[in-house]
Amino acid sequence: MFGSFAKMLSKNKDIAVNAPCKGKMIDNSDIPDETFADSILGPTVAIMPSDNTVCAPVSGKIIQLFRTKHAFTICSQENVEILVHIGINTVDLNGQGFEALVNENDEVKQGDPIIKFDADFIKSKNLSTIIPMVICNESDFEQVNKINADDVDTHTQLFSIQAKK
Repeated sequence: MFGSFAKMLSKNKDIAVNAPCKGKMIDNSDIPDETFADSILGPTVAIMPSDNTVCAPVSGKIIQLFRTKHAFTICSQENVEILVHIGINTVDLNGQGFEALVNENDEVKQGDPIIKFDADFIKSKNLSTIIPMVICNESDFEQVNKINADDVDTHTQLFSIQAKK
């Protein structure tokens, strides 16, 4: 009985998705990758990081941790699927410069560190360190609202999502 009551409450409450790192939010047109710049995978925000740790933007489960450690997908407790991608074309580094701090299927809390990366190493390979974050299952929700910000950290909300009624 309590489970159905909790579900009823979550349907009336907006779901907050926070920034995955500290940095400066940038315009999507400044992302040097058209898939992210044009929000092809779903609503997208991007951050130019000012530190080297990427954290969980929500509490939930790590449902995919790329073998190259440059990206992960987390599913929130409300079933929001979020892709966090560290850098552009960083898959080509085959995991060099990245350290996973969790494993696939781990349960994490919002703000928990997920991946550390070496920004200087990435830049030395002439790659961007921009971190796009994508809501992958927008159609499962009533509304996905992007919240613009300037300087962000893991306490800054970047999306407000409304469950379907």
